[in-house]
Amino acid sequence: MFASTYPTSIRGVSILIVLAMASLSVSAQSAAPAPAAATVTIDLSPQFVQGRTTHYEFWSLRQHSGVTRMPDLQPMTFTSAIEMTGQVTWTVQRVAADGSAMCIMTINWATSKNTDNEGTTTAADSRQAKSDDEHAHNFLKAITNVPLTVQVAADGSITKVTGVDAIKRKGGEDLNELDELDFIEVASDLATLPGGPSELPGAAAVGKTWRQDYTWNHDMGKVHQPMRYTVSSYETIAGIGLVTVDGKAKTRFEPKKQDDELPVDVRMTRGQVTTQIMFDMYRHEAVGRNTLESRDFEVKVKMPDNAMITSTVSETVQGQVLRIAEK
Repeated sequence: MFASTYPTSIRGVSILIVLAMASLSVSAQSAAPAPAAATVTIDLSPQFVQGRTTHYEFWSLRQHSGVTRMPDLQPMTFTSAIEMTGQVTWTVQRVAADGSAMCIMTINWATSKNTDNEGTTTAADSRQAKSDDEHAHNFLKAITNVPLTVQVAADGSITKVTGVDAIKRKGGEDLNELDELDFIEVASDLATLPGGPSELPGAAAVGKTWRQDYTWNHDMGKVHQPMRYTVSSYETIAGIGLVTVDGKAKTRFEPKKQDDELPVDVRMTRGQVTTQIMFDMYRHEAVGRNTLESRDFEVKVKMPDNAMITSTVSETVQGQVLRIAEK
């Protein structure tokens, strides 16, 4: 979350299953035993219930490494990392006749750790009055405890987020680059699985695929992500039917228009995303997801004397979202 705005490989189904068992225990108390895969009907569409609330915990780690080459100088290497954690509350406020819903999303608290090229780490926590990273602290304070209204289509796609202006007013100039799309991305990583098929016979569901296209902000432009989802398994945990869905995408990059006087050419030479989502068939919402994004960039800057400065950058973003409580 916010991996492209504020700057372990996928940990695998086994860890998610362990964590999901604890998360599912609340629902299991009132749910009937899940049927076997041969008789179950797989339905990955949302089934919104007014007043239903889910709490999620998120973690992300964005890492950069690369080298910059300039004429007549030795190449310079660089690294950086930003780690974020936090909790989000998702509440269904109103359900429409067509199956769409208006939801409220609030980031309750968030922390960050920023490690620079020299290995120095600074930390910030929205719950604290001060931190050793003023810029990050202002960002975290601004995005937390502001209810955002999220419009969700009947298929689970996030169509609109309102309330971002209140966050930008809190953060001032530090949040000039934030916009609605950043929070649409956050909401898309929570309860719903956009475009998920419904009414699939369980025996035939494994292997079912569908495509969902996304476009997300990046600090150097926009990343277009045509995700191909595949139903990979159905099982029962604590009496709840649980569907595992894998997603893969080769991404395309659209560089930001440059306002600088120096010509800058940015190209993404490689980009891919893999994700794994566990979907609760009782509440029809995601229990958790692991995502790994990896991208390589080449950035060229032409100096006034026609000398060329070239940087190659490798970027990885690991993310995890887990349901920790529900009612």
